[in-house]
Formats: sequence, structure tokens, C-alpha cells
Amino acid sequence: MASILFFAVIGSLALSWLGFALGKAIFRPVAKKKAVRFRVKQEKKKDWDPDSVFQLLKLDLKEVFLSETAEQELNAKLRRLGLAKSARDVRKEQIVLSGVSLFVGLFSYWAFAPVLGLLGLAIAAAGWIYPVETINREIRQMNEIVYKKFPSFYRRNYYSYKKNINTSLSRVVESHMRVCHPAFQRELKVFLEDIESVGEFEAIQRWKNRLPLPYIIRYAEIIESRLRGEDNTPVMENFKLELDKMREVQVDKDLLKLESRINGVLGLMYVPFFLLLIIYFLAQMQGSGLVQFFKQLQ
Repeated sequence: MASILFFAVIGSLALSWLGFALGKAIFRPVAKKKAVRFRVKQEKKKDWDPDSVFQLLKLDLKEVFLSETAEQELNAKLRRLGLAKSARDVRKEQIVLSGVSLFVGLFSYWAFAPVLGLLGLAIAAAGWIYPVETINREIRQMNEIVYKKFPSFYRRNYYSYKKNINTSLSRVVESHMRVCHPAFQRELKVFLEDIESVGEFEAIQRWKNRLPLPYIIRYAEIIESRLRGEDNTPVMENFKLELDKMREVQVDKDLLKLESRINGVLGLMYVPFFLLLIIYFLAQMQGSGLVQFFKQLQ
């Protein structure tokens, strides 16, 4: 009887704790979380490109030897990533990978089995896409890092210009490079090299062309007017408030992701807990004679 009472107390406490956790998750205010989830879904819809589903079929055969525009764009991406190779080197990798895979696929088609030949053709298409897609993926990751780290960079600009109207832009960039994320540091390094080589106005134009993001374009317009000698402190302050809100949204997204991971871990922890609870219940039933009692009733 004492063991059954002990089990009843443990079971009731466990069920009470589980009910409290579920009730807290269900009935607490979720308006802000829903807004964050909706914003994340909308951004995913904007980033989704229907053509990317058929990416392996986009061979760009019209520019096998690279047009001047494509070469300049690819070289700009390689420079952003800090890679030593050029656009022509990337195109050589594409031709070698796809050419070798195509040759192996055709040979396999005639010598072994048609299925192997078709597999080789698919690998040839992927070999053409892979080098450029790898670069584009790294660029997207860098853009995401810039999106997260740009508000702190702008705050440094804002307070520097607020303290001294004649503050050098290159000095602000150099000071922020010492404390920022390595990926954002590479981005600022390219920006600083452009400032030293072609001047501040042209460097800002190039950065805006490399990163045609709304906040970068807005930053470029503010700094350009500042370099022309205009006193746009109120505009800079308003943009700082907008970036602070953007940073809060990003923090909410990170917290939402962290909460989802924690809930997943807790969900996995519930499984062994309930298994132990069931084993304990069966052991108590066996030890207290309830099993024999139920058998006698049958």
C-alpha cells in the first residue's frame, strides 16, 4: 500500500508539472511570436526563386567563355570573399568538371548501362553549376552576416560624426574592423581599399553596387550628403532608430529559433521520462500483487 501511495504521489507531481508546462506554452501571450514567425515566412517567400528548383538545368551555354559583364560580376564576388582566383579560373573549373563528367557518362552509357550514362549527364550538369553556386551561397551567407552586423557599424558612424563633424570615413571603418565579425571585416576591408584607391564617393558607390540592399543604399545616401558638407544629423538619427528596430527584430528571430531548439530538446527528454514512469508503474504493480489481482478478476 505504501509503494502504491508513493507511486501515486510521484505520478501526480509529474502530471502536474507536465500540465503546467503545456498550459504555459498554450495560454501565454503569443502575439509577438506570431508576428516574428509571419515575418520569417514572408522573407522566405521573397528569397524563394522558382527558377532555383530547376537550377541543374541552367547551364548558361550562351556565355561559355564569359561575357564582360558576367566576368566583372563574378570577379566582384570573388573579391568580396577574399579569394585569390579570378572569374576565368572559375569558368575553367566549370568546363573541366562538366567535361570530365560528360565524357565518363557517355562512356558508361555505351560500355556499361544506360542508367550510369544518365547519372553521368546529371553529374555533368551539377559540375557546371557547383563552382558558381558555391560562391553565390557564400555571398548569401555574407549578406546575412552584414544584415546582422550593420547596425553596430552604423552606430559607430553616427556617434563619430555626432562627436566630430570632420571625422574621416576611413578612420571610422578602420576602428570598426578591429572589433567586428570576420566576414563583415572582409567586407569592410574591400570598402576601405576602395576608399584609399578611388576616394570616398566612388567607394560608397561601389559598395552600394556590390550590396544593393535597402539599408546599404540608405547609408550611402546619408554619407554622400555628409561628405558634401550637409548637416543631416536628424536624418542620421532617424536611420539609427530604424536600424535599432531592425536589430530588435533580428534578436526576436534568434530567440524564436533558440526556443524551438530548447522545446525540441525538452520533447526528447520527455520520452525517456515517461518510459521510466511506465516501467516504474509496471514494477510497482508486479510487486504489490495487482497483476495477480487482475488475473483473478478475469
